[in-house]
Amino acid sequence: MNQRLDKGACCATARGEARREKFMQTAAEVFMECGYAGASVNEIVRRAGGSLSTLYRLFGNKLGLFEAVFAKKTEEVFSPFEEDGVWTDDVEASLRAFGRHIQARLLQDDAVGIFRLVVSERGEDREKIQSFFLEHGPRRGQRLLAGYLADQVGKGHLRAIDCEMAAAQFIDMTRAPFFYPLLFGQRPSPAEAERGLEQALALFLDGARP
Repeated sequence: MNQRLDKGACCATARGEARREKFMQTAAEVFMECGYAGASVNEIVRRAGGSLSTLYRLFGNKLGLFEAVFAKKTEEVFSPFEEDGVWTDDVEASLRAFGRHIQARLLQDDAVGIFRLVVSERGEDREKIQSFFLEHGPRRGQRLLAGYLADQVGKGHLRAIDCEMAAAQFIDMTRAPFFYPLLFGQRPSPAEAERGLEQALALFLDGARP
């Protein structure tokens, strides 16, 4: 009997997780197509299946759904660099790996689409959306890199710098030459992106090394 109950609970949990994932996948599509204010939870439910009550039970409201969608995307971007052993005392190699990863993710179409959605939002949830985006997107990456830079400063591998500021500067150096042209449909070639990364790395290390 207990085995049957355990199996039923596991199946229910699996179904619930699958339903949650379906809602988020569908919501991401609708948000990108319609913007936040123009996205309808009824349309999300229609495409995903299920019920409006289930959506509200899982996410609370449309804002909660948007936050869950964006949090998942940022988790995919940053979680690989929150694992043990990823950062090393080889500063150049670590920064190159981080910069290449962040650059590749930020230059994807969905990253550009989310940026457009957030900055263009004018509805009643505008401040909450923009605050959530800033905290869980750019600032999460900056905190992650700043922690590594501070560790390397402590070991004497980098000179004393404002690590929070330096982290933001390095990230922007890797993406800035390409991100704004991307907003207008101008995509860099892989060679251009790599050249931009290497130059950003050289300039950053030239100023940050003891």
